[in-house]
Amino acid sequence: KKNNRRAELLYRDVEMFSVVASLLRGQYPAEEIRRNWHTLLLNQFHDILPGSSIHQVYVDSAEDYRRLIEDGTRMRDEAIAFVEPFINTETDGTPVIVYNTLSWARDGVVAVDMTDLGDGVTVWDPTGRAVPSSIENGRVLFHAEQVPACGYVVYSVVKGNTETPRRHPRYANGAAITSRYEIEFDERGGIKRLHDLHREREVIKPGCRGNALQVFEDKPVRDEAWDVDLSYQERMWEFVPDGLPVVVERNDVRMVFQQTLRYGNSTIEQKTVLYEDDDRIDFVTRVDWQERKTMLKVAFPVTVRSPRATYEIAYGAIERPTHRNTSWDEARFEVPGQRWADLSEGDYGVAILNDS
Repeated sequence: KKNNRRAELLYRDVEMFSVVASLLRGQYPAEEIRRNWHTLLLNQFHDILPGSSIHQVYVDSAEDYRRLIEDGTRMRDEAIAFVEPFINTETDGTPVIVYNTLSWARDGVVAVDMTDLGDGVTVWDPTGRAVPSSIENGRVLFHAEQVPACGYVVYSVVKGNTETPRRHPRYANGAAITSRYEIEFDERGGIKRLHDLHREREVIKPGCRGNALQVFEDKPVRDEAWDVDLSYQERMWEFVPDGLPVVVERNDVRMVFQQTLRYGNSTIEQKTVLYEDDDRIDFVTRVDWQERKTMLKVAFPVTVRSPRATYEIAYGAIERPTHRNTSWDEARFEVPGQRWADLSEGDYGVAILNDS
């Protein structure tokens, strides 16, 4: 699934940069793109993605993805190399081109590998404004704002101490404060409190825990590879942390916590990332999974009241009830959400997003 998602995103970039290059009289490798898209779609067959094919299928599909990603990276980089000479990169420092291949303007944190950074840098946007930045492990981090749809913005990285106001996110004894949130972790590794400072809302239900990594027994009455029975909810355990999350990064751009959790023979290494200029919270999770007949889920009980939730499906979205008022509602206790699920009231909502 990770390879499939990575290839999908890569070929979207290939399409955009190749089209732009062709508008500038470059080449558009139509036949190679078409052939690789066909291979990518073939490997989305419903037995391959959920893991119910035989071993040889995954040997073949792994080789397909290796070639797809190799070809796509080459085509994307060739198109970018053709486009870049048309971009004005004259700056006082090192120019950094930030691309947005999506069809809407977006903000986000940019990480750029750079050498010989000295004691610090200042990052300037095209209007001459210094933006919050930091140096972490040989990378310059900064927050890019309103990069236009299918477009780019050129930032300038200049050696020298930053001229932006310093911000100091705080953390002690499992509680942290950033410009966006107050957050408290509990001794079981979950989030017992998340206060949205901009909207003055408590996000997590009182007495509940967000980011609770739950393990359920998965033994349906029949069709084990396909079915989930409602009774699975009666048998639940949780991953247990080694201790409270520890801060592994704290700067003007973000604060990163890390923790290790265990259940049975399995281990989870997780980083929680809070941003100073973004409402998003990232949970970067690596799982060494050694259990059988078992499901892993993550729970976020939130203070949003709505009779329906919305989930992504292929090429669209569906709504499902959040209650079980009828037998029809009760039968739909599992929802085929793909990369996101959203629960919203009229003026506030929470979404869970997945990169795969």
